Order: sequence, then C-alpha cells, then structure tokens
Amino acid sequence: MARDLALGVVPLWHSITAFINRLRRGNRLQREFYALDHDEAERLLRECAMGRSDFLASLRNPLCAEDLLLPAMRSAGLDPEAHKARHPAWHRDIERTCTACENRRRCRRDVLNNRFAARHRSYCPNRDSFAEIAQTSEDS
Repeated sequence: MARDLALGVVPLWHSITAFINRLRRGNRLQREFYALDHDEAERLLRECAMGRSDFLASLRNPLCAEDLLLPAMRSAGLDPEAHKARHPAWHRDIERTCTACENRRRCRRDVLNNRFAARHRSYCPNRDSFAEIAQTSEDS
C-alpha cells in the first residue's frame, strides 16, 4: 500500500518540481528582458519576430519557457546548432513557430518519452521545415 502510494506520488512530485522550475526560468528570462536597454529589447523582438506583448506572454507560460526545439530537432535526427549557423533567419522562424505552438504539451511528452521522431508529423507545425532540413542534410 505504502509502496503504491509512493509510486504515485514520486512522478507527481517530479512533475510539480519541473513545472516550478519552468515558471522560475520564465520569470528569470522576463527579468532579463526588462533589464535590457530599449534598443537591445527591440532588436531581440525583431529577431524573434514577435511583439512585446506576445513575447512577454510566452515567458509567463511555463510550457513556452521550456526550450523544446533543440531536443525535438535532435530526436528527429537533425543538428539544431548547424542549422542555426547556416540558416539563422529560417531557424528563428522555426523557434517562433515552436514557441507559439498549441501542441507543446504533447511535444514535451513525446520528447521526454523518445517518441517525437515517430509522432511529430501528425501535429508539429514545423514538420515541413524538419523534413526540408533532413532532405537538405542528406543532399549535402
């Protein structure tokens, strides 16, 4: 009985602490954004192709504050660092799409359970970009 209870509580505890850590990360990023001077903040918003209110809203959302793009790309067999270096504008567009995605909960679950590569084509708004990146990588 106690073992069964512990088996149920431990995963819940891990989920709660992960959620709190994502909230803290979002709060830290928001403080860092507010500490930027006006020109630097505007440059960042242009790079993200987001308005100030959308950007700040994404930081307040604990699921948006978590970076899912890098582990998702890696699990799909892609090299996010190489792609960002070769195609910075395209990569920013992919980042923005990922941050605004309505399927972040499902994505996070699939990334954590090593199922993203097999399942992302049914819901990921970056699936066409990922396919193109994979094709481009194969052609190189």
